[in-house]
Amino acid sequence: MDDEDRRSRQARPIVLVLTDRYLPGFRHGGPIRSIQNLVSNLGAEIDFQILTRDRDVGSEAPYATVHPGEWQTVEGSLVRYLPPGDVVLGLRRLLRSTTHDVLYLNSYFSPAFSILPLLLRRFHVVPRTPLVIAPRGEFSSAALAIKSPKKRAWGLVARALGLHRDAFWQATSIEEWRQIKAAVGDRAEIFLAPILSRQTEDEGPTNSEPIEPKVPGTARLVFFSRIAPMKNLAFALSILDGRSTGYVTFDIFGAIDDPTYWAECQRLISRFHTHNISIAYKGELPHEQVRSTLSKYDVLLMPTRGENFGHVIFEALSSGCPVALSDKTPWIDVETAGAGWVIPLTNEERWRAIVEDIVNANEGTLRLLRSGAIELARARSSDPGDVDLNRRLFSEASRIRRRS
Repeated sequence: MDDEDRRSRQARPIVLVLTDRYLPGFRHGGPIRSIQNLVSNLGAEIDFQILTRDRDVGSEAPYATVHPGEWQTVEGSLVRYLPPGDVVLGLRRLLRSTTHDVLYLNSYFSPAFSILPLLLRRFHVVPRTPLVIAPRGEFSSAALAIKSPKKRAWGLVARALGLHRDAFWQATSIEEWRQIKAAVGDRAEIFLAPILSRQTEDEGPTNSEPIEPKVPGTARLVFFSRIAPMKNLAFALSILDGRSTGYVTFDIFGAIDDPTYWAECQRLISRFHTHNISIAYKGELPHEQVRSTLSKYDVLLMPTRGENFGHVIFEALSSGCPVALSDKTPWIDVETAGAGWVIPLTNEERWRAIVEDIVNANEGTLRLLRSGAIELARARSSDPGDVDLNRRLFSEASRIRRRS
């Protein structure tokens, strides 16, 4: 870093980001992309410094690129990776020694990267700097239903101790704003700052086409997400129940987040004995291969129980892959944009009918859908207004210090 870069970095506000996983990890999904995109859009104005674990979800080995005990530059931000045995003491030490204007927590329920720092901050073990909490969809009804007794207990403790009394909460949509208000109380100071999309030459919307044109009587469907109850793969399998008269290929990509749930999905798969439906688990993909892979399919099936943003939806659309979504995502305009369908989870027959429509569609119909997908992705790429709202979130939070 030369003298000019050093002076520029010193002049910028410092946001210390705490997150369970970050690059080069990819199994944690959306939160990694959200932080990466935030740095991509605002890294020239804000000095983001990130504390995270040194390995991906489910991995026993650290990332090959990690330098233990050092800050290292990763895509425009400084990152410090903590090994399992040093997460607690390392966070305590670095929260005390790392100068920062804002502390940014990317979870409400993470034991190490949210609960621990909130407790350390409350009892003045670490500096009580301005605080921003991004719950990342954790307050949706579907998310709260998972391990609900533990979550309710933690919420009661946190409110009794006043752990987030002075926090700014980041809501990425009006719906999440309501969820946060319901979860933490009417006095919560909530700031609307939408999740940003990445803006680079190699990851913007493109006119990617499938390798082969669409043939009537066939469908190439894909599921691309973590395999866990929230993502609802079992529902997608249930609507492919053998009624289709066409030939359907259904490929599944994603980390097995919940082995018990995956066993349930495997039982459903084992019941398929029809010659015209082929289902295959394709494993995990690093992020740089996601868009090129999605471009080869006719439709992304995503009957999710809830998405705060849905980065894979954006990546599918930007690669020219139309989407069939539940009504539990922010992408409620895909149907009016001619980029796919939004179907309530309560209407299984409608899901089945859409699959049959995809099977019967010809290349001309799919070409229109692909075009609509690309245009919608282009329209939803990081709006300058959304970037400004994120900028103001950290600006408003950092002013707390100056007022106090």
